[in-house]
Amino acid sequence: MKIDELQTEFQPSTDLWDGIEADIRGPAPKRKLPWRPIAVVAAVAAVALVSSLGTWWWTQPVELVVVEVSVPTIAAWEAEILQTNAELLAHLDAEQGEMDPELVQVIRENLAIMDVAIVRVRAAMEADPDNDQLAANLAFVYQRKLDLLRRASEIAG
Repeated sequence: MKIDELQTEFQPSTDLWDGIEADIRGPAPKRKLPWRPIAVVAAVAAVALVSSLGTWWWTQPVELVVVEVSVPTIAAWEAEILQTNAELLAHLDAEQGEMDPELVQVIRENLAIMDVAIVRVRAAMEADPDNDQLAANLAFVYQRKLDLLRRASEIAG
């Protein structure tokens, strides 16, 4: 066999370049994530804070205010309720231009619902004037109405 007769190119049975390239480069460096320890600490702190606040909130004593409501009691303070109601409504009327119109509409709709409830409870009280439960219901509706008006006044500024 002569040198001229020898094969000048050899084709390996598999592609060896991937293995050679990996050997040249060495092992892939590990990515360092500098934020990971901070994220773990932040998560642990958040869990501790939320559980502490939850525990504190659940262990706080609840103060219940019980008010005896009767028909004579309602009559005595209804004038004061109506006066406060009128003042808060006047404030809402004056400031509604500065508020979101959709919010004003929702407030007005809820006030109308409460006014209907007041009329109905009053009608029931006329039919049964000594019913203290009806007086309590009237006081409850008035209180909800005043709460809504106060919140609306706070929003209005």
